[in-house]
Amino acid sequence: MDTIVLRVSELKKLAAELDKDGMQYVQVALMEGDVGEGLPPSAAFSAMRADRPFELVDYDELDGVPETEASFDLM
Repeated sequence: MDTIVLRVSELKKLAAELDKDGMQYVQVALMEGDVGEGLPPSAAFSAMRADRPFELVDYDELDGVPETEASFDLM
């Protein structure tokens, strides 16, 4: 999986939390879903502050938007 579609409202909430916590960097990991289990693909977030490079903080994952809700078939 190379891309994921997320809801802007959820992404804005996460960005506000990262900013409030003083984070300067965030790593995004794309997680495959499992159709058989009913699990959507998601994005996992770990962040760090520049003054504490060895302290990673994990944040809640954001579920991807189902294709039936928003499709980006641009290719």
